Amino acid sequence: MLLGALMNRSHLQVLSVLAILTWLLPLPASAQGATELEPHNRFHSIMARVEQLKQRNDPAALVERAQLLQDGLPVSETNPLKVPQFDEAVRLYDQALALPGLHWPSAAVRRAKLILARDRDRASTERAAELLRRAAALQNHEAAFVLAGLMESGIDGKPDLEGARNLYQIALRSEHGPSGLALARLETDPAKASIFATQGLRLLFQEAQKGSAEAASTLADHYRATANGPERMSAAVEWYQRAMGLGDGEAALRLGRLRADPKSALHQPEEARLAFEKAAQRGSIEAAMILAEDPYNGAALGVQAGMADLWLNRAIDTKAPRALVLAAEIRSQYDPDGKVVAKEFLAEAVRRVDNDATTLLALGRHLRDGVLIERDVPLALKLFDRAAANDNSAAFYEFARTALTYQDAATESMRKTAIERLRTAAERGHVKAAVTMGDVLLRGNGVPDSQAEAMRWYRRAAESGSAAAYIRLGDFYANRSSSMEVPRALEWYRKAAEADSAIAMTRLGKIFNEGRGVPQDQALAANWFSRAAAAGSGAAMVELSALYSRAGGPGHFNLARESLEKAIKAGDARAPIALAKLYLVRGERMLAEATLRKAAENGSSAPHWRSPKFIF
Repeated sequence: MLLGALMNRSHLQVLSVLAILTWLLPLPASAQGATELEPHNRFHSIMARVEQLKQRNDPAALVERAQLLQDGLPVSETNPLKVPQFDEAVRLYDQALALPGLHWPSAAVRRAKLILARDRDRASTERAAELLRRAAALQNHEAAFVLAGLMESGIDGKPDLEGARNLYQIALRSEHGPSGLALARLETDPAKASIFATQGLRLLFQEAQKGSAEAASTLADHYRATANGPERMSAAVEWYQRAMGLGDGEAALRLGRLRADPKSALHQPEEARLAFEKAAQRGSIEAAMILAEDPYNGAALGVQAGMADLWLNRAIDTKAPRALVLAAEIRSQYDPDGKVVAKEFLAEAVRRVDNDATTLLALGRHLRDGVLIERDVPLALKLFDRAAANDNSAAFYEFARTALTYQDAATESMRKTAIERLRTAAERGHVKAAVTMGDVLLRGNGVPDSQAEAMRWYRRAAESGSAAAYIRLGDFYANRSSSMEVPRALEWYRKAAEADSAIAMTRLGKIFNEGRGVPQDQALAANWFSRAAAAGSGAAMVELSALYSRAGGPGHFNLARESLEKAIKAGDARAPIALAKLYLVRGERMLAEATLRKAAENGSSAPHWRSPKFIF
């Protein structure tokens, strides 16, 4: 009766009432009484199960062992982080799939999911789709659901929404709850959408009550994705906590991310840290890396240095390439020897690199920039290209940026591909790609130059709040011969300055200092240079010192010298020469020579390290 009444209400009303119902449903006694195994007990339990399965050759044992290896085995009794063994899991799945039997559909689904998790190129997607088709034909509802998702996104690049709906309906008739939510999402008729959502939620509630962590996590994801107020976000937290209580480490990681988001009304750093610790204890390398990075990322979660170092060492023990990259970036800050260790970590990460897009991008940037490891642009291009094979927009951008900047390391074919990928990434909304596309068009770098098209891309990026685009637009108007354009340049520079761009602040300072199109105002110029210098701009420090020098007097000399010394520490290449000139003007030749000698010995200063931003 209750569900029948609910089905006559609007879609959102149904979901809101059902959200309340979730809080009224207790967990089963088995779940409520479950106790958490200690890490060493969990390690021995998993390893004992693997050994038991090794003694069997039946298909069910092969599939179960493959699943354990795919999920990962703990490093040791004292290190709970899990290291997946994908190649061995693939071998076992393929061995099981070569044998007929009741196990075949579920093995096919797991093998297909593993393919899709590791590679999303067209050949891999089609291979996974074929396995899913065969499993769906054998009445496996999960296969139908996953295949429907592929059809919805487009197996061959062209979405098949009607085919996806049919498969979702088949899976829903087999009482697969997530299929009901998928149908509700695709449905344009609110009444039908409400019916599908109600069916899907009811089935998921039933599975969760039976102790399914996957169902609880799916409910959490659903409420989070469809949240339109605090009630539904609270429901998401509730279901993440239930999934976590049922042993789902991924749910703990997602809850941690939700609690760590400063823009979320549910932002609770301490709760986020506890969730990440729980996820790491369950084997999540990603959670361990978040904990390890926290002290170097503003200590937003309050992770103590000792605990962060513990999780960093545990992550290093996994030999996961992404953990080695993070370790290199953190250890390089310890002392001069830290850079040697960092280089070793990155070299090992390159040897072990897999198809994880985040790792490929991070390693590619290090190899291109050559700060912690020798520059190897051709290898960087190969890594970006591998990441791009998974249709990754960030990889498209990095490949294009690198190929167009280091043209000697790129073939003509690569440069052509770079333009295509850059345009694709820009059209998908990648803001940096849109700015770079404008640069390419303005300079005619690999494409016919077009000022109008360049401006179109700059404006598109500016609409997304890009400070770099604001500066490009400001530069365009500032460089026009007509002084009438200067106010437009100032407008764009001010927008960038409001976004804390030190470059824009320096540009504003120079305009007022030179009186270009505006009345000369050195006090205002000094104000903008000072703001830019405070933001770490070496160029602004040099400009500020020039203002002090022109003012004259011992007090201003000291201010000019201090400003240039700060600029040298910030890595500005012009600052040592400017400081030497400053000394020469005062007749202090020995100080001038010492300044230049020290600059030559030190080489160019490297920028201060900033915490890496991973996309887990």
